[in-house]
Amino acid sequence: MTSWTELHRSKQGHYPATSDRVVLAETIPLPPLAEQKRIVAKVEALLAWVNAARERLSRVPAILKRFRQSVLASACSGRLTASWPPKSAAEVSSGDGALPEGWQSVQFKEVCEEITVGHVGPMAKEYVESGIPFLRSQNVREFRFEPVGLKFITPRFHQKLKKSALTPGDVVVVRSGNAGVACVIPSNLLEANCADLVIVRPGTRLDSQYAAIFLNSSAAKTHVEAEKVGIAQGHFNIGSMRKTPLPLPPVVEQHEIIRRVEALFALADSIETRVAATTRSAEKLPQAILAKAFRGELVPTEAELARQEGRDYEPASVLLDRIRAERSEGNGPAAARHTERRRTRKRSGC
Repeated sequence: MTSWTELHRSKQGHYPATSDRVVLAETIPLPPLAEQKRIVAKVEALLAWVNAARERLSRVPAILKRFRQSVLASACSGRLTASWPPKSAAEVSSGDGALPEGWQSVQFKEVCEEITVGHVGPMAKEYVESGIPFLRSQNVREFRFEPVGLKFITPRFHQKLKKSALTPGDVVVVRSGNAGVACVIPSNLLEANCADLVIVRPGTRLDSQYAAIFLNSSAAKTHVEAEKVGIAQGHFNIGSMRKTPLPLPPVVEQHEIIRRVEALFALADSIETRVAATTRSAEKLPQAILAKAFRGELVPTEAELARQEGRDYEPASVLLDRIRAERSEGNGPAAARHTERRRTRKRSGC
């Protein structure tokens, strides 16, 4: 039997091809015609189901993205903590701009110790193999620091750029490209620096995580988009950051909002993980279905149907062997052999 390796071997340089000889020499398992038709119908039905399932799975990421934005919108409008015990008779925003009781409408400059910008200037000659982590836009994702592609600078150059030095708890905001995306510098990044990022250092009235929740919400993104300056590639500058409006709840409520957002996002993450695993499994199903079909395991065989219906069944291979034996012995007239061939075709379903 010709191997699949030989069947797929390249015959024309780098272009994958095979020859008629290899294809014609390949052997295949051939069930009776009636069984082939049942297999085809079953395969088509199963593949249609698999394709429908894959199409539904492909819609889940977009649904989860909308869910996360809905959570952030609820968090920054007071709806997420509308029934939270410490708040009495809260007036939850109904879309008319009203804030819940105890909330304030402020600008970031009113609740931050400092708002500044990372180093702006050429950096190619300053990077070293190891040293002080140096963040750029690609290292900032929604709610998380991304270490992939992280650059490093020397401690000496880090001291020179004290203005853009980062410490855990600082909020960094992308200025160019995906402007407005924000994350909090994690506790394990004890010392770092950055380029072309807005640096927000909250005061005692603003929790860093709540600031990131607002900045990654659709309301903040709309504001950032409107405030970008520049023609080729818009920039979100520190002046706009300082004037960015912020719905500010009491600190204790900020902590409750953070807890609820994290719990809901963890739920979304777990669904996303399960969907990804299911999608990978679904990608393997078509080949698994075909493998069962060619092993004779997808539909009942002709022999199984005969047993279920209480009738005799003689495989085509056995009939052919018997006919060959009769021919070799010269038994029976030509008409009898013709009748036997017709019976053979009828019994085997061919």
